[in-house]
Amino acid sequence: GRTGTTGQGMEQDFGRWNDAVKCFQKKFKEKTGIPWNNRDKPAVAGKYRFIQQDFTQKRAGYTSAKWQYWVDDGVDGKPDGWYDYDRSGSVRVERLFAESRNNTDLGTRLVASGSFTYRVDLANMTQTNVTHANHTSRRIRRYEEEEET
Repeated sequence: GRTGTTGQGMEQDFGRWNDAVKCFQKKFKEKTGIPWNNRDKPAVAGKYRFIQQDFTQKRAGYTSAKWQYWVDDGVDGKPDGWYDYDRSGSVRVERLFAESRNNTDLGTRLVASGSFTYRVDLANMTQTNVTHANHTSRRIRRYEEEEET
C-alpha cells in the first residue's frame, strides 16, 4: 500500500515448501509485472515496485536517527525553528531514508500522517503537504542523537 498505510497480506497453509514458493512467485509477478528472479529490473508502470530493504535498520525499528521540520511562518503560533516529527512520523521517514539508500529511484515518496499526505523529497530535504490547499513546503533534516554516557 501507500507509504504510511497498512498494506495487504495473505495467509495460507501449504503442504510443501515448493508450493508456497510458487504461490509467492505467482503473486509477485501479478503485482509487479516482473518475475521474482528479475526483481532488480526496472519497475513496470502502473504496478507495484520491489523495494530492497535494509534488514539491520528494519530489525532495529528505524530509530537510528530522528527527523525534524523547519517552521518559519508562525503556523500554530510556533516561533521560527526546527521541530521534531512525532515518533511514528520520524520512524516512517527514517524507513524511507534507509530504503532510498538501496533504491536510488525512491528519493521522493508520499507519506500519510494523520489527516494529511506529504510528498517527502529526500534529495532536496523537503516535505510538501499535498492534501492541504496551500501545499505548504518545509525544509526537513535528519539527525543522529549522540548517546549519553
